[in-house]
Formats: sequence, C-alpha cells, structure tokens
Amino acid sequence: MLLGLTMGCDAGSPTPNAVTVPVPSTTPSAEPTPSASGSALPTVNGHLKPDNHIYETNGTQSVALSFDDGPDPTWTPQILAVLREYHVHAVFCEIGFRVKQHPELTKMVAKDGNTLCNHTMWHKPELGKKPAPQIVKDLADTNWLIQRASGGVRPVYFRAPQGDFTDREVQVAAGLGLASLGWKVTSSDWQKPLMTPKNMLNWVDRTMQPGCIILFHDGGSPGTHAHTVAGLKLILDDIINKKHWTVVTL
Repeated sequence: MLLGLTMGCDAGSPTPNAVTVPVPSTTPSAEPTPSASGSALPTVNGHLKPDNHIYETNGTQSVALSFDDGPDPTWTPQILAVLREYHVHAVFCEIGFRVKQHPELTKMVAKDGNTLCNHTMWHKPELGKKPAPQIVKDLADTNWLIQRASGGVRPVYFRAPQGDFTDREVQVAAGLGLASLGWKVTSSDWQKPLMTPKNMLNWVDRTMQPGCIILFHDGGSPGTHAHTVAGLKLILDDIINKKHWTVVTL
C-alpha cells in the first residue's frame, strides 16, 4: 500500500490543492543533500515540497529501490544484472531523450518486471515553473517514448528532476495518470568526489528505515556508476541477508 497519492488536476491551469509552494529563484546544481535523518526531504533549497506525492511505502521491514537518469548502455544492464541476482525489482525513472537513444534498454527494464517512471524529457529542474501546457507536452511526450520503447508498458510514476517538485507539476502529472514519486533515503551516488561502495553502504544503513524509498542512479552525472553497481550489491546483501527485510515492488 502506498502513501500520499496525488490528487486530481485541471489540465488547463492547475492550482495547488494542498500547500502553496514557493519556486526557487535559482536552479539547484545537484540532488538535494542528505539530511542527518535520511528523510527525502521535506524541503529543497529551503522551499516546501508538495505534500501530495509518494515518498515512502507502508511496508513493515521492507524498502523500495529507485534508479534515476537512465537508461544508460553501460550502467543500466549492470544494475539489472544485480537486481536479477538478488531476485528484486525497482522503479526506473527514465529521461525521455535517453529512452529515444536506447529504446532497447527501456524494453529490457520492463521485460524484467521493473516499474517505469517518467523523469521528464530533458531533466531540466526549471520545468516545474513553466506554464501547464508546456509541462503537459513534456510529460506526455516522455510517456509516449517510454510506452513505445517498452512494448506497451506505460509509466505509472513521475519524478521531478532533482526532486524539485512544484504543485503545478504534481497536479499535471496526476492528470496524465502519473503519481509523483519522491524518496526517503539517497545513496548519494551522485556526489563528487565519488563515494566508495562501502561508504554508500554505511550511509544507507545509517539512514534507512522500514518503508523507505532509496534513490540510486543508473545514468547521468557523475558519468560513471561503477560505484553504484558495487554499492548496490553491498546494500542489497545488508537489507536481505543481514536485516532480513524485503524489497517491495511499487
């Protein structure tokens, strides 16, 4: 069971149905910095996030995995191989132009039983500040690319670039049948200098709690995700074989 399902929207000019969200005056330069508690996070650059999006599951002694910014011809197949090895599935938040470049990878993700998520066409955080019709076009075009590449499997989630959701984006996504997906814990695999796999394990182990959604990347910055592949193995071993938790499929 999931928490925080998005509300309905007016496809013409959505208005906030929960809280008024100030829009940052500058674009974030990186993913939100992990907090000491590992939350996902209630603010971005000091601005409130919409409260009508999913950022955790209702699972007891379970977690969910998500991967952003793919598909990537080097790293996505390696991530999929690790998931197969541990018999688990994840949510893949895919960028439209990369799906267009590598449709075979999106098909592979779907064929393995993973869940597809719309991560916008160009991964531009400022999209949430654009007029509603422009957001609709971006998300609808990305939906179409993902559905065509996957062999007919449509995305069911939306994740804003860098997690910088606005109420308008969340509601437009809902109008397209997409629940907005946040996270509770980040693996910090996007940071520079790169975290070692062991440091990734230590960070996730210290911050995750039952029901959390964990953020990883299978593409995009910092260009290499060898540390993500290695860290994922350590983290899954910790979750499944040491904690005896389960990995749930959203």
